[in-house]
Amino acid sequence: LQKKIDDELHEAMKSKNTVRTNALKNVKTKLIEFKTSVDGVKLCVSDEHGDKIVPDVNCISIIKKMVKELSNDIDIFKQNNRADLAEKAQEEMNEISVFIPEQASESDIKTVVDSWMKENGVTSIEKKQMGIVIKYVKSKLSNADGKTVSDIVRNIIG
Repeated sequence: LQKKIDDELHEAMKSKNTVRTNALKNVKTKLIEFKTSVDGVKLCVSDEHGDKIVPDVNCISIIKKMVKELSNDIDIFKQNNRADLAEKAQEEMNEISVFIPEQASESDIKTVVDSWMKENGVTSIEKKQMGIVIKYVKSKLSNADGKTVSDIVRNIIG
């Protein structure tokens, strides 16, 4: 994913697409910050040239965080009657959102929860098992939203 972002940044620069270029530069900046952070040093791997590469899982979570921050910024800009800034943030958000895989559907999440219940021979989930079930679902569906998973498991608990 990091390589794809780099390639798309080069293409955006060649085509002089300033919105896309700026958005991808911001992503690249966040990836560099992650690579040099304590967690990043532990989690990054080296490619054949010795360059540090951020794992896709971490790239996606960084981009998700950026999208969430931009969404919050858009709300604030709209409240303060700054449509120009809101539009700019929206354009940037649209450019980087394409790197986030589609979220797992609720039915996919329920299917994985059901399979966990069958594997463990239980007909209901106890509250103390909630964390275990959520970790299981997240390990099976990396594109599952944590809040959605939590809500579904809570509903099953009752």
